[in-house]
Amino acid sequence: MDVVEGFGGGPIVTWKDDRFAQFGLSQLMKEEWPQKGIDIHEWDYTKGEVNIEKAKQANVGITISDITLAESGTAVLFSGKDKGRTVSFLPATSVILVPKSSIVPRMTQAARIIREKVKSGEQVASCVNFITGPSNSADIEMILVVGVHGPIKATYIVIEDM
Repeated sequence: MDVVEGFGGGPIVTWKDDRFAQFGLSQLMKEEWPQKGIDIHEWDYTKGEVNIEKAKQANVGITISDITLAESGTAVLFSGKDKGRTVSFLPATSVILVPKSSIVPRMTQAARIIREKVKSGEQVASCVNFITGPSNSADIEMILVVGVHGPIKATYIVIEDM
């Protein structure tokens, strides 16, 4: 992935998510990057605090949007045992893969999807993050600071999955 190299390379932390294989990224993540000397850590709930330390040390965190709002460019991430929320918050750069099928017009449709999951008895993540680029704050003396509560840089990559 040229994107990762463009942001300075690794180390990288990712979710443990079958969709990476569906998108054809398994070889890149398990063979090509390690052969290039890029350290990559896949989140594994059995490793506990090791995951958080790896996320703290990572330059790039790679996640996959579960729902994406076209109106605002917001990625909706559902956390889970192998989808740690710190993967998108602790590294300096967040790369979010956006399956084209996850794109909905706005918040109304995202809320409807989540509500339908609950109504059908599906287990919904206890933590749902709505991410719209790097955080910004001008709370102190009206000076804009980027990346106060998360990565300094973020990029989305739309993936044709339909």
